Amino acid sequence: MMALSRVVAALAFISRLSPIGLVQTPRAYSSLTARWLALVVMTFSQTGFAQSGAPAFPLKPVTLLVGFSAGSTTDAYARVWAQLVSDSIGQQIMVVNRDGAAGYIAASAVAKAKPDGYTLMWGTASQLAASPGYDKKIPYDALADFAPISLYTYLPYIMAMHPAMPAKNLKELVTLARAYPDKVTFGSTGVGGILHLAVELVRTKAGISMVHVPYRGTPTMMLDLLSGQVALSVTSISLVLGHVQNNKLRAVAVTTTRRSGLVPDVPTMSEAGLGGYDIAGWYAPLAPAGTPRSVIDLFHKETLKALEQPRSKTFMAQEGAYAGGNTPEQFASYMRDEVAKYTQLVKDANLKSE
Repeated sequence: MMALSRVVAALAFISRLSPIGLVQTPRAYSSLTARWLALVVMTFSQTGFAQSGAPAFPLKPVTLLVGFSAGSTTDAYARVWAQLVSDSIGQQIMVVNRDGAAGYIAASAVAKAKPDGYTLMWGTASQLAASPGYDKKIPYDALADFAPISLYTYLPYIMAMHPAMPAKNLKELVTLARAYPDKVTFGSTGVGGILHLAVELVRTKAGISMVHVPYRGTPTMMLDLLSGQVALSVTSISLVLGHVQNNKLRAVAVTTTRRSGLVPDVPTMSEAGLGGYDIAGWYAPLAPAGTPRSVIDLFHKETLKALEQPRSKTFMAQEGAYAGGNTPEQFASYMRDEVAKYTQLVKDANLKSE
């Protein structure tokens, strides 16, 4: 109110100025008037700042930490979101890849970051659901250390087998694995990750025993799968689609409760005989816990806008993914359910963290 009264008084004073009285020449009058108008504008700007209680956000570039390497699927989704939101908010969102330790390094850094909105995390189902369910020693609390913004996208995975396998479908694979315990091998991109646990859920539900072969990354795992060094794997549909179409790999089933538009003829795990099977990968922006709600709301709104952009829709269609867009509260609830699901899966499979 005090600042507003200063504005009113300044305007009143200017209205009383006369080129005959205080100011003797039109040029001097114009100059003085201009200076007073500048003061009024500055005072009004300060009034607006005081009323809002904080400067506009963001005032500088925002860092988005990605826990996986540049060029990875996770990185690709992060860069689409970052570019679309950058264009909308007028500040750059800089994608920084801090890969290693199954995404733990990036997640831990964001958990410890200042909660001012200038450091965000590109979260994945592996970092925030599968790994917390598997490894109780991870250096962050997935549910307490982050402020969920919105689920950006989720996607089905696919189980693919080398064509030399005598099994042609999931039922035959289960029969084979029962006849030859610990003879069928499966590859994944890391112990305790979502792609590892996706196969463990098959093993547990079917009551079979297979041998897990973990790899440090997708390229090496794919080379061994294509060469038959491992019998099967669960991985991204877009990654194996060309190999399936060229008969270098055999599609078995997709991991979600609905089929994928990329491979509409491939059944879901439930349709193939494993009722209640449902595993999806997902990607989402999150902030450190304690980040102001106004910042969370801004990025939530921008995520919803990004999901409506043609670039976002085209990219998801190419990847066989589905749009998210839930509220921060809904996303937080979803994360709790996901952590509980994988925690129970690990218990049922009798897995021990290494």
